[in-house]
Amino acid sequence: INDLQAISYGEHNVSEGEDYHLARSQLYTTIYPAVVSIVASGIFACHFYPRASDVIINSKAEGAAIALVFFLCIVGMASINHSEKSLAVNGKGEVLCTNMYMFAWASFIATLKLLISYSGYHDHGDDVSPRTMRKIVWFMILKVTLVVWGGADHVRIGIEDLCEGGLSEEYRACERTDSAIVLSKIIIITSIIGLIGNYCRKKVEYVFIYVVLFAAISVYVVTTSDGPGATIGNLYLFTWLNFACAIALLTYFIKSYQAGDDSLPCNKKRTDENRIYRIELTPTM
Repeated sequence: INDLQAISYGEHNVSEGEDYHLARSQLYTTIYPAVVSIVASGIFACHFYPRASDVIINSKAEGAAIALVFFLCIVGMASINHSEKSLAVNGKGEVLCTNMYMFAWASFIATLKLLISYSGYHDHGDDVSPRTMRKIVWFMILKVTLVVWGGADHVRIGIEDLCEGGLSEEYRACERTDSAIVLSKIIIITSIIGLIGNYCRKKVEYVFIYVVLFAAISVYVVTTSDGPGATIGNLYLFTWLNFACAIALLTYFIKSYQAGDDSLPCNKKRTDENRIYRIELTPTM
């Protein structure tokens, strides 16, 4: 994935000519896929050599390599999606180069899955607890909403001169963009509260209801006519992805409740009330 991403950046730079100079963020997004590819290739090669495999695989060294790759991908995603001179996305969040955009996200998702696997969540195959799945989805909603917020903010800066007031199409677009920013901030705060509730097993995790509601409203505000994400781009894709994550979170809550998972406060109380205690009497002489 990172090889293809690096090739796409290289072809773009060659097509611009010798007089083309990269900005700092563009230079980073050109270099980091190559670095990630080198590290990943090295870890992959270790699997075929017994001595290297015994020393590197499942060790702290592999964990450090995964953490480094994950950090590089996070910074790379920030540069691609939020930089004013991004090679993949313009200031309005519209995709300029599909290869750069799609493979950057594919690399981030693959690295995230690798990090989860190394942390031990998948030691028992795909039997992941409902609470862990809710935690993962909460994190996904938080990350996706940060992208939506950044995209909406970039659009707002780009149309600042047009937002002078009145009833023009541009003014309605300003109102929609401002609403998208506010909704994104609400979902971010709610997601953080939900994550805290998940870790502490508190009832505040039930704020997922508001996440589903505001995600549905965001789809209407952002992706319909006059919305900042009406065209195909970051805002359009991630607003719908955010709504899909919210529906997935709702599904996991329903499954957890039906299965009697005691990680939910309501199920824990119900389990405590219905628990049967067995008393064993040991005869004494």
